[in-house]
Amino acid sequence: MSNIKRRRGFTLSKGINYIVDLAMGNDKPFRKKQAVVGVGENGTAKTSRMIARLREVTGKEPVIFNCAFHGEEMVGLPNFNMEDRTSEMFINSNLLKIDNDGKAHAIIIDEFGKGTKQIKRNMSSLLYDRSLNGVKIPDDCIIVALTNYGSEGLGDSFDPHEMNRATFVHLLKDTVETHLEEYGYSRYEPTLCAWMLQNPDIATSFLDLDNREFKDLKERVAANSMGIFDPRIPSGEEQYVSYRSLESADTNLKLLHEEGYELEDVMEGLIGSVGEKAANSIVTLIRLAGKMPSPKSVEADPENCELPADGAASSLMLYKLRDTTQVLNSEGVLNPNATQARVAKYMKYINRMKPEYKVQFLRGTDKDNRVAKFYGGDVAFGDLCVEYNFIFQADK
Repeated sequence: MSNIKRRRGFTLSKGINYIVDLAMGNDKPFRKKQAVVGVGENGTAKTSRMIARLREVTGKEPVIFNCAFHGEEMVGLPNFNMEDRTSEMFINSNLLKIDNDGKAHAIIIDEFGKGTKQIKRNMSSLLYDRSLNGVKIPDDCIIVALTNYGSEGLGDSFDPHEMNRATFVHLLKDTVETHLEEYGYSRYEPTLCAWMLQNPDIATSFLDLDNREFKDLKERVAANSMGIFDPRIPSGEEQYVSYRSLESADTNLKLLHEEGYELEDVMEGLIGSVGEKAANSIVTLIRLAGKMPSPKSVEADPENCELPADGAASSLMLYKLRDTTQVLNSEGVLNPNATQARVAKYMKYINRMKPEYKVQFLRGTDKDNRVAKFYGGDVAFGDLCVEYNFIFQADK
């Protein structure tokens, strides 16, 4: 059995797009649909990113078959004809979904490398031959597979002939900044975004740690300050920090802000999502946020309102401002004139901050479709874009 090792690959967003394009094929000669497997570290949010992309492409919710958890009954069951002693296999309708419009939902074969021999055999037939139990899969059905590296010690492996029948696309772990710009800013709580930016090491891979020299195991543990996944060291934590577990942390923070739970209650949920070290650090930032100026006080006196004292507070303040950009009337309808006036006041405050936080604000706002149009019409924001034009050049 072969364990897949990491190599130079795609950034997550580009890799996901590439996989879907390969799997879709098109009507051009020699561009038939490809059997393709996305390979990456566990916890990089590759499955949720793939779900989002397939939802965008098909307009339908993709079906997920998890090879690590689902048994053979989830593939299909035989229907026996006692008269002629024959049997016919039926595909589970939860696996192959075809709507009234005649179009099929996409299928994600998740944790492909962890399946039993029989599950792998069934899923290989689905992925490579586009058939299952003798039933042909509709041409419009997009099928992709995802798996982890064998070096993670999680049981992912393939026979050489299995690997040779598919294109394996390697998906690299995004930096925190890239993950937020492409996925997190429009989804996560501002506190979590700020915390992530202040802790860029959470994007470190244990494979990167393998390339560094440590005197002993204790030094390697110390280098892993926020507790990312590292199979080389015994874990003292029940959980570890990953982009996947940070999505769970975000849900806990939403309970704090939307459902009125106490911080101590949410702390328990955070520990259960990302581990104690990271949870303590996030809660420290939340408590700090309570001592910061409110967006209302910034709007009231942008030229004299107190500036945040440190980096974490500055990042959080920027997200608070961006999240409160829009002014809605009593019926919840946007008031564009009042919104533009608020933007002008916020920009006066932001222009008083250090250059690195101005850059941070520009990058985040440019990627946030909720508010980019409002800031785009502000003169001060435009001047700031011209002043720091290099960040937009670097993104091209």
